Amino acid sequence: MVCTLCQHKTKVTNSRPFRAGAEVWRRRECLSCRHVFTTYERYNYRDITVLKRSGAQEELNTDKILLSIAYAAKSPSEAIELAKTVIEKLAISNQTIKSTDIAHVVINTLANYSKAAHARYNSYQLEK
Repeated sequence: MVCTLCQHKTKVTNSRPFRAGAEVWRRRECLSCRHVFTTYERYNYRDITVLKRSGAQEELNTDKILLSIAYAAKSPSEAIELAKTVIEKLAISNQTIKSTDIAHVVINTLANYSKAAHARYNSYQLEK
């Protein structure tokens, strides 16, 4: 990482997990000008490929996961938190994941969250 002011190398002076481990908070200091700044680093979900039923492949689209969960959740903030949980579970798995496996992770996450959300999600999926 380079300094935001002088573009020289920096060192990490402090580092902590952030947002339940989904990101890393780092305090950095420039080795040249001693400027101190903070960075937030997170996993690049574009490295995950989804294998569709048709055999086609595409990059993981986290918006699709959020939209599918939004119908089942009680509020937008709950939908966002549930989607983050699902995405974090997917990031731990392989770099290529089947679309059916994504659906299973969503279903299991919602089942652990609430029976009503699980039922709403299943009815939403049947309408598709």
